[in-house]
Amino acid sequence: MPEIKLAFWNVGNLFDTTASPLATDLEFTPEQGWTPEAFDAKVKALAGVIKLLHGGTGPDLLGLCEIENEDVLKTLLKEIGREDYQIAHLDRKRGQCANT
Repeated sequence: MPEIKLAFWNVGNLFDTTASPLATDLEFTPEQGWTPEAFDAKVKALAGVIKLLHGGTGPDLLGLCEIENEDVLKTLLKEIGREDYQIAHLDRKRGQCANT
């Protein structure tokens, strides 16, 4: 049986820079310093570490939490550069799971 490399990470409030009630409540707004530049820097840092996992091959199965929405997740995955990842995302606002 082939080995499956796993990783799970709480990425710590990875929000986009678009205003939303949740982002505003948690102060993830441009007015509070959460700018596109800050977002991009966090995405690059997270992706850099994820790519280093498992001896530089990254995980085969990656679980993440504290990501605001699927668009933010897609931005992170694009930065990681793994074309073979598929998304299973639960949007807690809608209470449904989306597979893409």
